[in-house]
Amino acid sequence: MRILLVAIIVIAFILRFYGLSQNLFFGFEQGRDLKVINDIVVNHKLTLIGPRTSIDGIFHGILYYYAAAIQFLIGRGNPLFVMAFFVIWQSLAVVFLYLFIREIGGKATAVLGSLLYATSYGLIVYSRWFSHPPLIIPFSILMFWSLARAAIKEKFYILFLLSWGAIFHLDLVVAVFFIPSIIVYFYWQKPAIPSKRIVLVCLLLFLLTFLPYVIFDFRHQFLMLNSLKK
Repeated sequence: MRILLVAIIVIAFILRFYGLSQNLFFGFEQGRDLKVINDIVVNHKLTLIGPRTSIDGIFHGILYYYAAAIQFLIGRGNPLFVMAFFVIWQSLAVVFLYLFIREIGGKATAVLGSLLYATSYGLIVYSRWFSHPPLIIPFSILMFWSLARAAIKEKFYILFLLSWGAIFHLDLVVAVFFIPSIIVYFYWQKPAIPSKRIVLVCLLLFLLTFLPYVIFDFRHQFLMLNSLKK
């Protein structure tokens, strides 16, 4: 089974990397984001917010910019190098999906689900979109797998909060839309209440997730808070 999983991972990598250099779409949004990333790396102009949302005055988080900035620096400004790093991350979602499905449906179902994910034309094309939304998929799978494991080992609540926090940074709306699913999970599974230490760590991580937003709002007369009110 392990050999089969490795083969599926290899297939996912090959299909997502094949012809990548000839099919890197670079439009206005990509240029806008790389301008900010260039300012971070070259001009040391740090930012507390990410790309704009469709709601005026509301912004995504900074994870995408700073994750891309590291690869931008290593690749000496080559956008293809940055894109390749994100494609690797999205290819690794095959592993997360296998672990999640195995947790709830067994090994055979996990292999089938992983194979479908690895060879899905839509997911292959989506993984090549040089932007922040495709990065949500691996974090989403990781988040739900962590929730499934948290019923057995409470330490996985920490991984769950890290994954959900990453989604908040990548797309605020998607992270908010996950709240009903999370509530249903707790109502359905009724996992054991985590220890106080785990609760404190999770609260700290959650606060750190929103700390850049809070600092930004304090510095800009509560721009995001006022926009949310409107």
